Parts: sequence; structure tokens; C-alpha cells
Amino acid sequence: MRKTIVVGLALAALMAPPVVAAELPVKAPPPPPAPVYPWTGCYVGVNVGFVGVRTRTSWDGVGDGGLSTNDVAAGGQIGCDYQLSSNWVIGIQGLIDGTNIRAQHTPVSFPDLTFDANVNWFATITARIGYAIAPSVLLYGKFGWAEYQNHFDVFTNCTSIFALNNIPGCSSINPTPPPVVLAAGPVGFANVNRNQGGFDVGIGAEFLLTGQGIFSSGSLFAPIFSGWSLWVEYDHIFSRDTTLFFANPFNPASTPDRVAETAATIRRDFNKVLFGLNWRFKSGGGGNGGATTEP
Repeated sequence: MRKTIVVGLALAALMAPPVVAAELPVKAPPPPPAPVYPWTGCYVGVNVGFVGVRTRTSWDGVGDGGLSTNDVAAGGQIGCDYQLSSNWVIGIQGLIDGTNIRAQHTPVSFPDLTFDANVNWFATITARIGYAIAPSVLLYGKFGWAEYQNHFDVFTNCTSIFALNNIPGCSSINPTPPPVVLAAGPVGFANVNRNQGGFDVGIGAEFLLTGQGIFSSGSLFAPIFSGWSLWVEYDHIFSRDTTLFFANPFNPASTPDRVAETAATIRRDFNKVLFGLNWRFKSGGGGNGGATTEP
């Protein structure tokens, strides 16, 4: 009897349907990490660098060569970026720098004149388009408009123009008597402040210092550099020509009774290399998918 019961239970177990794995309770997997867009947000910062200017002039349509000068520039910038899901970053930036770039030149056509041009500041408003090759590294190009202030002077150190004999440091142009005495020192013929503009084009790279950047979030330096980034860029400003008209007694068409006008046309091209530091505001926006993720 006991043996019969055991055999019956064994047969019942064999005939019972198997337990399917789907019927067992399964723990839900953890949700995927939220996308992180480290380049989305706005920023303010400072910069310093070097600016080189190539100045070319022509006098009454006759080219007179060029002169290159350079100086230090420093200032600040402000802007905003938005990172797309494909690691592309778009943004806008405004920048203004002060400098003191001075070029002084003696025209071949008028050796008694001195031309002096000085740039005091420049400013740009540009769009930025970049690609994050890593969470902490952004390569970008920029294009937009630039403005800068020029101060122009045209003067002479000659004290007499229509002279019968040579004056030390001056040539005898239009030796028609009587001599015309100007002054005992430099005499100015043009003194102009003028803002000029042109297209600005550049390339650069920016590096995050904390989070997924140079210093990881667990680094000793992370609290110090939180939200900061470093950047370096090269830009070129294609400026428009500017023309000055001034009464020029050294013009061969001038006489003691009438001073002829001279047109000076100036073109200035800027090359600048800037190094900057930005403080980026926190932002949780950007993208439409997971460009970069962190647990």
C-alpha cells in the first residue's frame, strides 16, 4: 500500500506541466542613465592674447606698401551654447578686448608727411558651431562680424612748405615764393576717430576642467575648478577699406593760394590668437537622446 502511494506521487510529478521561467517573478532592470550634455548652458569669462595687424595704404590711388605691427590684447566674453544629441554644439558669443596697436609710416609719395594709425579696441559677435570629440573636448569654428576703433593722424614736422631752399628734414616741394611758415613744430592735417568693421572667421578648442573633464568629479581639484573651462582660438578679421580726405599742402597740385586735397585709403587685416577662461552656468537641458552618459 505504501509503495503504491509513492509510485502514484512520482507519476503525478512527472505528468505535471513544467514551470515556465516567464511565470517566475523577475526584478525590473535599472533605468538607463540619463543623458548628460556638458556643453549646454551659458558662460562668462576673460581672455588674453596677441593681435597682429597688417596696414596697407595708398595715396591718391598710388599704393604705398604695408606695415605689420602687433600688441597684447585682453578683455572678456559672454555667450551661450546648446548641445545636440549628435554631439554637435551650436552657440553665440560676444567678445570685447582692449589693445594699443600703433602703426606709423612715411608715404613714399609724400616724404614730408607722417601717417599714424592706432587701434584702441575691437569687439566681435559670432556664431559658434562645434563638435564634442569627447565629453570634455569641443572643437569649433566661428564666424560673424567685428568692429574696431581706429585713430588716424596725418602730420608733418616741417615748419615751412613753399620754401626756396631745403629745410633740414624736409624736401623743397613747390618752391614757389614767398615761403609759407606753418609753425615751429609738428603740424596736423588730419585727426580722425573712426569705427570700422568686417567679417570675423576663426577656429578653436575648449576643454572642460571638471566633471567629465580634465579633473574628474572625485578629484581633489574638482571643487576648485567646478564649472570652469579653458579655450584657445585663432581669428582673422577681414576689415573694409577706409578713406580719409585732407588738405595737403605737399600735394604737387597745391599752390600758395590753394591747398589741394589728398585721399588716403587704409586697409587693415587682423590676426589674433586668444587664450580664455570661462565659467559655465549649470544646465540640465540639451539634446534629444544620449550623446554622452554618466551613471
